[in-house]
Amino acid sequence: MDYMRSPPDWEPSDPNPFSADGRYGSQWTCFRIACAPGCLSGGGRRGPFTIVVPMDCPDLKARLADFLRYESRNGRRVILSCPESVDIDALIREALVETPEGDTVRPTDPKWVVHSTTLEAWDGISTAGSLKSLSLLREDGIQTTALGQTELGEPAEYADYVILGQMHALSAEYVVASGEEGRIVTEPDRPYDPGIRLYFDNHRIVRDGLAIRDGLHTSKVYRHLPLKPFMVASVRAEEFPPRAWTPRTFVEAANELFFRKIEGR
Repeated sequence: MDYMRSPPDWEPSDPNPFSADGRYGSQWTCFRIACAPGCLSGGGRRGPFTIVVPMDCPDLKARLADFLRYESRNGRRVILSCPESVDIDALIREALVETPEGDTVRPTDPKWVVHSTTLEAWDGISTAGSLKSLSLLREDGIQTTALGQTELGEPAEYADYVILGQMHALSAEYVVASGEEGRIVTEPDRPYDPGIRLYFDNHRIVRDGLAIRDGLHTSKVYRHLPLKPFMVASVRAEEFPPRAWTPRTFVEAANELFFRKIEGR
C-alpha cells in the first residue's frame, strides 16, 4: 500500500510535500485523524480529496483499513495526517489485521441502510427494479448532477457506485436537499421537500458480496443494486399529514414509520 505520513503542521491545502512540483492531481488522497469530533470529507478541488475521522471514532481502525485498501485498488497514493503522538505504522498494522474483508458482517455494520431520492427519480427506479449509479444513469441518457465531484472533489469512480447511508444519519436527506438547492446542503433544520427513503437490508448486501467499503461511506454497491431481495420498505413524505419538513424532522418521522412497518409484518 502506497502511503506516507504528512509533515508536522501540514494542511491539505498546502503544496504536496511528496511531489517535485507541489501538485496533487487525482492520484493523491488523504486520511486525516483529528482530535475534533465529527467525520468530514472533501477538499479535492484545492488539494487531495480528504476524509477526516476523529481519534475517538469507534470504528477508526476499520475506516483506516478500508480506506487504504480501497485507495490501493484504485492506484492512488495516500497521505496520512495525524497527531504526532500516534504511531501510525503500528495503527495500520493493527487495522489491517483486525478488519476483515469480503462478505463478513462486522459487529459495527448496521442492519439497515438507506438511500433517499425524489419521487420523480423513484418512478424510474421502481420501473427498472434497481438503484443505478450516476454513471449508469448517464449511460441510459438520464441527466444527473454530481455535486460530490463538482463541489467536494470526490474521485471520479465514486459515480460508479450506489451510495447507502446509516438510517439515523441525515446525510441521505442532505443529498435530496442539495439536489433541490443545486449546492451542497448540510443544515439539519433547513426547510426542504423530501421525497422517498428506501430502506435496505445491509447485512444481506454484505453477505451476498455486493458491499464495497471505502472508509467513508457506510456501504456502496457497484453500478446497480436490485430492489429485490434487498429493499425492505420505503417511506414517502406524502404518508404523513402535510407539514414543513427539515432533514432532521423527516429522518426522525420516517424512521419511526419504517420500524412500525417492519414490526407489523
